Amino acid sequence: MTLRAGITLLFAFISTLAWATPTTDDLAKRATCTPVSAGDAGTDDVPAIEAAFKSCGNGRRTLSFAGCRYSQDVGRSQLFWNGVSTVISINAISGGMMRSVTGTGIVDGNGVPYWIAFAANSSYARPTLVSITGASKGITISNLRFKNPANVFHSVNGGSTNILYENLRMDATSTATAIAKNTDGFDVGASTFVTIKNTTVVNQPGSNFALVSGITCTGSHGLSVGSLGGGAGSTDAGGSAHGVATVTNVTWSDITVQNCDYAVQIQSCYEAANTSNCISNTDKLTAVTFENFSGTTSTKFSPVVANINCAPAATCDVALKNFAVKPPSGTTEVLCSNIDDALGVTCSGAASG
Repeated sequence: MTLRAGITLLFAFISTLAWATPTTDDLAKRATCTPVSAGDAGTDDVPAIEAAFKSCGNGRRTLSFAGCRYSQDVGRSQLFWNGVSTVISINAISGGMMRSVTGTGIVDGNGVPYWIAFAANSSYARPTLVSITGASKGITISNLRFKNPANVFHSVNGGSTNILYENLRMDATSTATAIAKNTDGFDVGASTFVTIKNTTVVNQPGSNFALVSGITCTGSHGLSVGSLGGGAGSTDAGGSAHGVATVTNVTWSDITVQNCDYAVQIQSCYEAANTSNCISNTDKLTAVTFENFSGTTSTKFSPVVANINCAPAATCDVALKNFAVKPPSGTTEVLCSNIDDALGVTCSGAASG
């Protein structure tokens, strides 16, 4: 991983570039500490960063990476990182900020060798680039660029609350020999009051009170609430091999579609090897609304612009309001199956997926 230019961290580092709880809540002004970079991509700068934190003393700490380039030995230790959950861990922190004052700061995950390793062996477990967990609260990550993570860019879970991601640019660029896969912008899990502004977002199970606004998604699944109910956990149904997918009170609004395959898609059997296993799904979708959608889809499924497929036994309280998406040519079609109430648009036929 590489840190470049103008990044300020107000946390505490431990090994493998992780944050731990500050020892006091002292708000007295502290001197800004700047680590000494080795100036060599082959040298791990984490020891220097840890030393800089120690020199700042306890309490409120400000660590500046202004004008320099720092490296953490990620790309040269694939064996070590296999199965490690995260590269930068913000764990059990109360109040903290990771930002670029100048807007030029970059966190580079050097993900290409990991994408290659995963393509050769799908069991290779790649780390998330930055994770917030351990009931952390009051954390802000802002005004930074993140690029080429080994896996997911950001995750927040573990009962964390009041988390703000703002003004972030994230790029995962495939090469001729390495395809970027599973590089979700954000996986938002067990957490509350998470706000994400001006970035690329993909959401995962378990979040509450999440606000996502002012974002652009390119070359991705879009704005997803996905992969729900597939494994063991607190939502397991008794005697069932799978959990129950529950999505409640979610609204997508003011969305402009540009060359997307579908403007809206709900799948009750996502990536299942045997689709017959999905017929008895008792998923619960309630108060799910798509409103003020406009724009034009791609030609892939034209003239179908939405495919909404709920299982027969599922709860499917879904509505499309002021939905004005059009196909590149022809008459707009929306496919739907097993909708509980009026969808808000005319269904053209049965859905699939």
